[in-house]
Amino acid sequence: ISKELTKDQILENYLNTVYFGRGAYGIQAAAQAYFGKDVDKLSITEGAMLAGMIQSPSALDPMKNPSGTTIRWNYTLDQMQAAGFLPAAERAQQKFPAD
Repeated sequence: ISKELTKDQILENYLNTVYFGRGAYGIQAAAQAYFGKDVDKLSITEGAMLAGMIQSPSALDPMKNPSGTTIRWNYTLDQMQAAGFLPAAERAQQKFPAD
């Protein structure tokens, strides 16, 4: 695959097909299922919650496991900060999203 597609294309294809729980396949369906909005309208904190859930979407549904979801959400934001995608000051301001 990596010889035919860029990393961004591979990631896009993955995010458009992966299961996020609540019957949602793909990031757009997940944005609607969890937040009632289109993916391009998600906040950083909402996107981080969905990204953190990919590991185990049914077990990390915030309605069923708020503490587990919060742990993964924090981990995701911490990794975004460590990779340089999220400044420390902005990371510190993030609040867990309301579902």
